[in-house]
Amino acid sequence: MSLLVPNAFKVKEKGTNAWALLEKWWTGIPAYNIPIYVKGGAATFIAGEEQKVVSFTAKFPK
Repeated sequence: MSLLVPNAFKVKEKGTNAWALLEKWWTGIPAYNIPIYVKGGAATFIAGEEQKVVSFTAKFPK
C-alpha cells in the first residue's frame, strides 16, 4: 500500500492515517467526491484503415 511509507509525512501533516484516507477515497470515488486527474493519457481513434493516437490531460469531474 503506497500510502503507508512514501507519503507517511504527508498523511501525518493532515492529522489522519492511511486507513482513514483509504476509506475516504474508497467511499468517495463512486459518488465522484474525489477528483481524478489524468496526465499523459492517450486515446486511439480508428476509422477504417486510418488510425490516430492522441494524447490528453483531463480532470473528472470537471
